[in-house]
Amino acid sequence: MRDYAQAAEKADIVIGQVGAWSNPISLDEKIRNAGLEKNIRGLRLAEDIGALCCVNASGSLGKTLMDEHPGNLTEDSGNTEESPLILQAAMVDEQPVWIPDLDKLERMLVSDA
Repeated sequence: MRDYAQAAEKADIVIGQVGAWSNPISLDEKIRNAGLEKNIRGLRLAEDIGALCCVNASGSLGKTLMDEHPGNLTEDSGNTEESPLILQAAMVDEQPVWIPDLDKLERMLVSDA
């Protein structure tokens, strides 16, 4: 992966995102744990390759990642608790693994305007 990231940088290609598509709030413990782990791995990979971000949906209490469910946006869903836990778990040497390069992002946005 680092070779790919170096080649992208050399070619002036920005790696915009790493996808961590999963359901970190699933009611199914196995799916939820796999989702949390995928988010942690995604954050670490984004940091390793210099991606601007790591993306996922917040998840669902329904059967799939994007299902509508009346409890999705409640405090009981985990949507208000899991994100800080993911970031904390992805920390290395007590520093967040992924810190966006906001200056780089701003330069990109300005140059596209």
